[in-house]
Amino acid sequence: MLTNRIGMIFVDWCTYQKVSYFPATPETIVNYINDLADYAKANTISRRISAISENFNASGQRNNPCMAPIVKQALRGIRRLKGTFQQGKTPSFVRRY
Repeated sequence: MLTNRIGMIFVDWCTYQKVSYFPATPETIVNYINDLADYAKANTISRRISAISENFNASGQRNNPCMAPIVKQALRGIRRLKGTFQQGKTPSFVRRY
């Protein structure tokens, strides 16, 4: 069962879309990725799908929908479309005398 915060966001999305969240189909995961792509960065989307995947693994479900080729292709497409460059913060230096 999807119990963490990211899992609950996915459950709410599935409820709104009127689709099954457990077990979810790979097509449901791809539709979720496409909806996230409207406002989230590629790394955020990857992190959310990874968390959902871990929930499916922990539940003991035999076929994890997040591991389907169509989902992996969708994630690659999002990374290609949005890019994965992360802007780091400028390091702060402490002067020692």
